[in-house]
Order: sequence, then structure tokens, then C-alpha cells
Amino acid sequence: MLGKFLLTGACLLTSCTLFAQGIMVNNNTSAYGTARKGVICSGSIGDEGIIQPKTSKYISEDIINSLCPDTCSIQVFMNRFCMGKAVATIKLDIKNRVGITNVANVPGSGYVLDGSGFVLNINKT
Repeated sequence: MLGKFLLTGACLLTSCTLFAQGIMVNNNTSAYGTARKGVICSGSIGDEGIIQPKTSKYISEDIINSLCPDTCSIQVFMNRFCMGKAVATIKLDIKNRVGITNVANVPGSGYVLDGSGFVLNINKT
């Protein structure tokens, strides 16, 4: 269960096109990406929990549901271990099959995330 939880955080940093298929995260930067809900970082499970630079990663519905079966907020970090300050907070509504409902970027972080539904894009400012 912990592995699924952590991998779900990683999924949030990858792209998903349909709810039934998960969330797609497009990392258009040269930095690694991770996600954290509470105290658990997706990077703690290794490469499966880390979005590689200049790649897209699909996060399955099962992984998303294990992390966020209802509604929740996820913090995004642009490094392997969720260290330092988050670059954005993403709100998800999984219960109502809406996906990403809000992306709050941190001003001055050097990154801009945008997304809705089941696709998340990560870009350098």
C-alpha cells in the first residue's frame, strides 16, 4: 500500500489523458520532479516515484486512488527528494472524476505548472 501511495505522488508529476487511464504528467524541464502528500515523498520509492527531466509519465488510476481517493492537495517539488520549497500545490477531485481542479504556482520558484482534468504540464519560467 505504501508503494502505491508513493507511486501515486509520482503519477501526479506525469501526464494522464483520461481518468480511466490515470493522469499524464509532462515534465518539459531539465529538472527531476517529485510530489508529496503529507510527509511521504514519491521519490522515496526510487525511479518509479520520480519524473525524469524532459519526459512524460503516466500515473495509473489505481495509483491515484491509493493516494487521493476523494479530494486532496499535493505539493510538487523539482528535485528527487521533495526537498526545499514546493514549486506548486495541485488540488485533485477524484471522487467526482474531475481530476486536477486547481494549480497554485509559487511565485519566484522558476517553474510554472498548468493543468486541468487529467493532464499536468511542468514548464520553466
